[in-house]
Amino acid sequence: LEFGNAHMHLDLKPQKTLAHLASLDPAQLDDASFAPLLTQDRSGVQLVLGANAPEDAELVTVPLVQHGIDRLRAAADYVVVDTPSTFSQQVLAALDASDGIALVAEPHLASLEATKDWIGVLEKLSYPRERVLVVLNRTTQSGLETDQVTRFFNRRPDVVVPFTPVFDEAADRGRPLVVLRPENAAAKVMRDLAAQLTVLAPAGR
Repeated sequence: LEFGNAHMHLDLKPQKTLAHLASLDPAQLDDASFAPLLTQDRSGVQLVLGANAPEDAELVTVPLVQHGIDRLRAAADYVVVDTPSTFSQQVLAALDASDGIALVAEPHLASLEATKDWIGVLEKLSYPRERVLVVLNRTTQSGLETDQVTRFFNRRPDVVVPFTPVFDEAADRGRPLVVLRPENAAAKVMRDLAAQLTVLAPAGR
């Protein structure tokens, strides 16, 4: 919440965020108050930002997170929540509302250990293993081989995103890789990831 930057990857500049609703009584939160938070990308994707300044993140309470997810689920086929790698109450609320989780790890020990800890906590929370996708994101040309990662997790990654410098270009230009370079190998893998997520969370569920 403090340093969310999803809007930069879409070259969007939201004027209103969830934090702006903090002053309203929960009974006042309706479609009219929520609509200004939606910013639409030219691809059709709509974005809701938690806060646009680090100091405003504390205004985004658990009820606000739950309200935002409920509003989006009622209006959209799919809702993707980009959470930080923490188990804050806001993140737990998003997990509780989710149909599936994609854990993204880099093929380096520090990232793999953090992801393994996440898997362990989700098991303790009795989150179904079959609803957790492990995504290995090769952000560099180095790193452990996929077989080594498989042994580390005691499960094979569900998706392996190959390294491509075009990711940085897409981020700097504020365009999704699948739009900017649809034939790129990594873009094809991202579409496969999207397909797997739609199996976990059928449209309109």
